[in-house]
Amino acid sequence: MGVGMTGEKMLLKDFDVSEEEILRLLDSTEEDKKWIRENYDSLRKKYAGQFILVRNKKVMCASSDLSDLLPLLSL
Repeated sequence: MGVGMTGEKMLLKDFDVSEEEILRLLDSTEEDKKWIRENYDSLRKKYAGQFILVRNKKVMCASSDLSDLLPLLSL
């Protein structure tokens, strides 16, 4: 359960997202984290000094400025 900007607890029903969609996103996030761990050395060499955004086991964007990636997190 999350907490909103004003400190109130937020429930699944507070979001316009189905439980199925949330579970799918969590699964894909876990798969991406596993992929990053498995490919860490090559990613570190290729994207040295950069932040990366990984989706579906692919580097979607890389930048030395984290603020470049932040707007893409909600896509």
